[in-house]
Amino acid sequence: MNDQTTLEFLASQMSGDSGEPLYRRLEEAIKQAISASTLRRGSVIPSERDLSEGLSISRVTVRKAIEGLVADGLLDRRQGAKTVVSSRVEKSLATMTSFSEDMRSRGLEPGCTWISREISRPSPAEMMALGIPAGEKNRTP
Repeated sequence: MNDQTTLEFLASQMSGDSGEPLYRRLEEAIKQAISASTLRRGSVIPSERDLSEGLSISRVTVRKAIEGLVADGLLDRRQGAKTVVSSRVEKSLATMTSFSEDMRSRGLEPGCTWISREISRPSPAEMMALGIPAGEKNRTP
């Protein structure tokens, strides 16, 4: 997606007067662009200068919006490099989910593969850690 299309999308999302500060409206517009896949994970967002000129807002406002999104983990900024949409998956800490649910939410299928499996006597350290008595016989499943 090119910068002009991104700027048009952001401008349309910011139109109207919601009473919110301008940097918050830009933050929300960028969040909408990410959720609508106008900005895909790993893609580079337009530069601060391009955003400022294309949306007719100050660079300070653009910088504050970007800093907020970096703090939220939606954008990654590297010194001397471009700002990119984070590839990190959002996870709400308000709800507990299992590993399998996390993987499915990322579009993956959970599973396991046995690399090796054997029955053996535990080492003294393992017996201490697991609370296994020294004279106990092996139990096979």
